[in-house]
Amino acid sequence: MNHLERFLPSRFEILVIVVICGGLFALLYPAVQMQRNPKGPHGSMIPQEPPDERNRVFHSSGVSIVAPLNWDKIRDYSFGFPFLSVAARGVPGARLRSFIEIQLTDAPGEDIQNRYRPLRFQGWPAYERMQIDREDSFDDPASSSYELYVNRNDEWWLVRFIIADEMTELPPEIRRYLDTIRFPEEQSRLRDLSRE
Repeated sequence: MNHLERFLPSRFEILVIVVICGGLFALLYPAVQMQRNPKGPHGSMIPQEPPDERNRVFHSSGVSIVAPLNWDKIRDYSFGFPFLSVAARGVPGARLRSFIEIQLTDAPGEDIQNRYRPLRFQGWPAYERMQIDREDSFDDPASSSYELYVNRNDEWWLVRFIIADEMTELPPEIRRYLDTIRFPEEQSRLRDLSRE
């Protein structure tokens, strides 16, 4: 029995182990919880699931888009300024990794029209460009942006997709979501009212 007691920890040693484990738990638990988003699982930067109409998000002005699975509406400005933004859900308080913005804007300058590729978007004349804004470095992730200017009867809309990665072409999965955008009618009248 004496031989066995030598290998068993004393009450003091057990107390020290409990205090150390409790301290580690108290230090690490908040860090683990910070990685969780109370809204649910993180969203994929480039969603693989097809658009689902049940995930359509709206701005009070009427502009809307089908948000990818686990993406959230992140900004909502007043009715006088149509601006809608959805982003991949991630760590609360951290930099957004992937997001889409839609906003009413002024007509792009001639330089943009000359540098961007012309196309038709939902039957309307448009200009698009995808570029790497910042290359990846040891302390700052890469950033690429896609811009689409859409002319709807001299009412210009800017659609942007920004991702924390180096890309020179818009992923077709993102284009499927951009194709779900619905623009409101008569925004010119609303813009004039907001400037008065």
